[in-house]
Formats: sequence, C-alpha cells, structure tokens
Amino acid sequence: MMRWMRWLLLLACLAGLAYAALAVPFGGRTLWERVQGGAAEGPAGVRPPAPREAEREPAGQAVDQTTEDDRQALDRLIEDRLKAPPGPADAGHP
Repeated sequence: MMRWMRWLLLLACLAGLAYAALAVPFGGRTLWERVQGGAAEGPAGVRPPAPREAEREPAGQAVDQTTEDDRQALDRLIEDRLKAPPGPADAGHP
C-alpha cells in the first residue's frame, strides 16, 4: 500500500513540475521556452546584437589590469601579515 502511495506522490510531483515548466512564466518566458530558446535570447526571443570589432577586447589582454600601486599595496599587506603574531584565527594552521 505504501509503495502505491509513494508512486502516486512521485507522479503528482512530476505533474506539478511539468505544469510549472510549461505554463508558469518566469521573467516573461516559461522554463520550457528558456530551455528551447537558449540562454542568450531576451524575453522577446531576439538575441542581443554582437559587439562590434572596436568594442571587443584584444585577445590575450586582461580586462582588469593590475597597476604598480596595486602591486605595492599587496606587497605591504603580505609583509604586514607575515610580521604579525599569530592570532586566534591562525591557531590551527602551521
């Protein structure tokens, strides 16, 4: 008897998920429409335009480059951390 009740509960859950995927819109489209249409499409089903060649980053260059000031600040932070006595947070680490 319990086995049949579990199967009925499983079928009810699957039916609810199928209904939500096919009928309930999330952000203008249903889950099924999102899966079929791909992730890059907008709510109207139109893909955003590709960036022009001038707007693209050159290959091999990082978008966020580290400056000399950033490097010096990081060096100071590391030196301060190495000179500081171990605190309670460092007690368990070698």
